[in-house]
Amino acid sequence: MKKNFLFAWLIVCFIHFHADARGFLAGAKKDGKWGFINDKGEWIIQPAFDKVLPFREGLAAANIGFFFDPLDAGNCQTGKWGFIDKTGKWVVEPRFDAVESFQEGFARVNTGASYRAYQGITLMGGKWGFIKKDGSWLIQPNDTLYTVFSEGYCAFKIPKGSKWGYIDNQNQVSIAPDYWTAGEFHQGVAPVMKGSSNHQYIDRQNVQAFPRSFRKAWPFSGDRAFVLDESGGAAFIDTEGKVIFTIDHLLQNENISLSFSEGLVRVPVEKDGTVNYGYMDKSGKWVIEPVYQLASHFQGGFSLVFIDLFYWFIDVSGRKIFRLPDEVVEDSKTKVIFKGIPHPNIGHFSNGLCRVKLLDQWGFIDKTGKMVIKASFEDLLDFSNSE
Repeated sequence: MKKNFLFAWLIVCFIHFHADARGFLAGAKKDGKWGFINDKGEWIIQPAFDKVLPFREGLAAANIGFFFDPLDAGNCQTGKWGFIDKTGKWVVEPRFDAVESFQEGFARVNTGASYRAYQGITLMGGKWGFIKKDGSWLIQPNDTLYTVFSEGYCAFKIPKGSKWGYIDNQNQVSIAPDYWTAGEFHQGVAPVMKGSSNHQYIDRQNVQAFPRSFRKAWPFSGDRAFVLDESGGAAFIDTEGKVIFTIDHLLQNENISLSFSEGLVRVPVEKDGTVNYGYMDKSGKWVIEPVYQLASHFQGGFSLVFIDLFYWFIDVSGRKIFRLPDEVVEDSKTKVIFKGIPHPNIGHFSNGLCRVKLLDQWGFIDKTGKMVIKASFEDLLDFSNSE
């Protein structure tokens, strides 16, 4: 009896594992068209689109008619965007000029945008609104500025006004526009700026969540949020507003923003004019010492780092897993190593695979650095769950 039960349990686990694995698809470009492949490199959705975005919440944005010319804005075409399911069937017919992926059941979409010559070739103009997964409108395109939905709330700003408020997922104003800035809700609170230099956290009832204010504050990532105190000192607070740890020698940059990913936060420190990156845990302990000249956030259990002229993937303990070969990290024409994060020839690990570029073709490597999907695609996106 026990053997039969164990056998049945193993079959269920096997089916569940393979169902999950089949759910991960990566956008792939071949002969000028985009489709989606599985982790064997097989076409699940045939290449028939001019541009796609990764799957999110069961749907992927896909485009018909897109064309981009980096030298001539007049030659660029936005095409029309819609959304497909994991079989490639249109769920929302292509009728938008720009879109973003679904988040909490809604996608931000644009009508009327076009490419213009402004600081390069830039997509500009049009009006934004939100659709539901069946293509019906939650908010029809208008002149209001919107962020994205998070925990049921979306920040908005009416152009003729000058302040931000929040709507709920029924398009009802939940928090009146009274703030100079408004961040996303996470852990039930959102960072807002009330005065010229007064940042605080509010809850969904628009009540200040913590008794203290900050010089700057960012949304929570997990149960930690990055803040600058009144004197500019960097720290992380918990969900009760208590300072858990401070950061010494943080790189001085007004645009810096730190957030946790997979339990670790990437921290740039500056000493004697030299900037290095390391990783702290949620208690503020250095888990990986700041010794890297460049570093990415952790994703899929790995981070890409640069040290002593080489790129490596490391795990969450800081162990070097494998080094990226020169043909991946350098310019194929000049043989000069690219120095930057993100890297133009390397993606992120997802579903155990990472996209890389060899010469002019893209493929996928596994967690040992072995090429498991041949570099035979014109372009690739990271794997995402289509379920």
